[in-house]
Amino acid sequence: MNNTIAWIVFLIIRHVSSSSVSFNQLKFCPNATWNLNATTFANNITVGSKPYAIFIDNNNTIYVANQQYNRIVVWPDGNSTPTTLPLANLSTPMSLFVTYSRDIYVDSDNLTGRIDKWTINSTVGIPVMYTCNKCYGIFMDDDNIMYCSMSTAHRIVAMSSNSSSLTTVAGTGASGSTVFTLNGPSGIFVDTSYNLYIADTNNHRIQLFRSGELNGTTLVGNKSLMATIPLKNPTGVTLDANGYLFIADKGNNRIVGSGPNGYRCIAGCNSSGPSPSRLSSPYSIGFDSFGNLFVVDYGNSRIQKFNLINSSCNYTEITSTTTIATKTTSVQSNSINYIPSNVVSYNRLKFCSSASWNPNGITFSTNETTGAGDGVSKWIARPDIFPDGLVNLHRRLENIPLAAHNRYWSYDTAYKYNYSFALDENNQKALPIGNDSFWADLLTQAHDWGLVLYEQDWLDRQTMQFSPLLTDIHLGQQWLSSMGRAADQTNINIQYCMSLPRHILSALPISRVTQARASTDYAFHLEGKAQQWAIGISSMFLDAIGVAPFKDVFWSTSVQPDAPYKSNPKEVLPEREALIATLSTGPVTPGDAINYTNKDVIMRCCRPDGLIFKPDRPLTMINRLISDWALYNGTSQGELYSTETHLIYQKPVTFYTLFASAMKRDYQIFPSMIGAQAGVIWSYDNPTEVLTFDNEHPLNVLASKCHDLSICRWGISPLVQFADKTQYAFLGEWNKWTPVSSQRVGYITNTIGINLAEIGLQGLLNERSPFLVYHSTLGVVNVTCPFGPDAGEAQIVIDSTRVICVF
Repeated sequence: MNNTIAWIVFLIIRHVSSSSVSFNQLKFCPNATWNLNATTFANNITVGSKPYAIFIDNNNTIYVANQQYNRIVVWPDGNSTPTTLPLANLSTPMSLFVTYSRDIYVDSDNLTGRIDKWTINSTVGIPVMYTCNKCYGIFMDDDNIMYCSMSTAHRIVAMSSNSSSLTTVAGTGASGSTVFTLNGPSGIFVDTSYNLYIADTNNHRIQLFRSGELNGTTLVGNKSLMATIPLKNPTGVTLDANGYLFIADKGNNRIVGSGPNGYRCIAGCNSSGPSPSRLSSPYSIGFDSFGNLFVVDYGNSRIQKFNLINSSCNYTEITSTTTIATKTTSVQSNSINYIPSNVVSYNRLKFCSSASWNPNGITFSTNETTGAGDGVSKWIARPDIFPDGLVNLHRRLENIPLAAHNRYWSYDTAYKYNYSFALDENNQKALPIGNDSFWADLLTQAHDWGLVLYEQDWLDRQTMQFSPLLTDIHLGQQWLSSMGRAADQTNINIQYCMSLPRHILSALPISRVTQARASTDYAFHLEGKAQQWAIGISSMFLDAIGVAPFKDVFWSTSVQPDAPYKSNPKEVLPEREALIATLSTGPVTPGDAINYTNKDVIMRCCRPDGLIFKPDRPLTMINRLISDWALYNGTSQGELYSTETHLIYQKPVTFYTLFASAMKRDYQIFPSMIGAQAGVIWSYDNPTEVLTFDNEHPLNVLASKCHDLSICRWGISPLVQFADKTQYAFLGEWNKWTPVSSQRVGYITNTIGINLAEIGLQGLLNERSPFLVYHSTLGVVNVTCPFGPDAGEAQIVIDSTRVICVF
């Protein structure tokens, strides 16, 4: 059967249940639509004149505050016949909230400002909050903290269940339009992260106050930095389970909804009036568990119900597509409609005789991956390089794991039509915002073609040349966190590239950021503009954050014809590149042209199957050279680095590697300078010469030898003495860049009393590898270890008279 199969997927809504959420939070498909003509669920005879508040719990019980007759009207469990709760001492209730345990909190006293709590079957309320002002909105979060929107006091206050004191969580008490002030706030909503959303009515905007912060961000409306929709005196706000906003846009007599495609009018989209398709000053909204929209139509003194059109979410997905324009999820629902066979699958419209279209079109989609400002329009395989796509490439490569690179998003990115993006026309850039669905879809698709590492490059340009990131203090963290959450869901790691310190610090809570480039571009090195390999300082910062430094790609041969750089680019020292890449603890990524790879140079990093032998911390500059900057006007006197491998079995054992290149002056290095104990030291240029390394016998690093066109490398090992005074030192795998690594060495046991040492090794089945051991009687012994055909293990045994390998 052909792998390209068309499936009809019916996606309406998915109810998200939670033991602590008492209202309906739904997941709507991107093109969810409601019937334009509402039915009147309740008129003024039932709800009174000019109602304000509605609440629909997750049993579909509907509560409406009848402020005219001072009562709460209830439709239990979706029944069409209402009951009136006999609640005493209500005075023009304007807002209410019902908890999961069915306790009702109501703005009860118009004169003094009070919220009362009514439990099931009670007739007398218990005062729980005295506000001295009317509450135009009430909300109870997951920690039972109650919020009150004090419109006339221009602030939001909160109170915990075990306290009677009020805390201002938004606004200053004085009207204003700054990030700190509000002007007549009304409806409020608190999400599961305790972020507060406010209908800032007289400022014509929706404000977001993140948990614990008193400065707000304008999400929608007046002065919003995002491409949204104009609002006029919004009074109600709620979020769906995807974090998309739904707003009672009172002054525009409509209900506004958001989704992956941005903001749009979903109800009352004509002028105001009493007809079924119109609203008059809608004040608050709610959803039942079927996705139907209920609106408190304040000006018409009624409750309107706009039914979700189930078939609005029916669409077709072709499984072989390589784009992510549409997100699909298959669910079962009793309310799903089928598509009748006599309905055509395309749009047939009736146009008026004077219909006209804008003569200037916009590019909706092309096969181009690059868009405006050299940004990314679509993150897919370039068809001129991978005409069969990455899925087929992955299959032809026998499903080896892949890493892929991305830069900043272009202003005309194809994804902005299906997901929320912040746009910067002046800088021709864009950024996904407001939800995690974009990243989840993007990385899920990439996972299908073998991606295990996503490289986000050009972070500095995306940040410094994108106005919204320079004006919204939270947008950058939202962007990187959303990327990280999606990577976690898809089991993909992230590498940052061209990152600023703020990006690296932001990676602390994002576990999927495992590495970051510590160098400038390798092209600058090939063109003689920078010592791109010199990452001893930047690696210190990354290591402190717990992120592995990445040296960037490199050539393993010196000359590669037809390279896309300036004339005659040359790698003067491929061994230095491979060494630094390996000891960085990051990826080792040769960037050779086809047929120009030096296998011997590259494979010194790893096992035959590609497992990299790494030290336990990145190669970094030793402190002595850093302190000397003060003596030489901030000029480094060379690149002198150290790193180490820790083995813990019976007790900790540490092995060190020293590296020097581009030295401008000589140095004497003592063990204490690198945190080492006394031991032995050996040079890779002459591994058979083993010298004492202690305070009386320092290492002399000579600039005449360790210059810009050479590398010097030493290994340092502990010296172990048996009971019979025999000494040995394990030097390691001398033909690897990391001679002693935890990937190769499993354990070292020293039984001093019987003059015996055992070193456990791990390898591939039938692999053979040479190791050096210094023995005080035998000298430097080169022992080749064959790894067993059963378990891939070997053991070096050392005693007073021999050094052998067994398996």
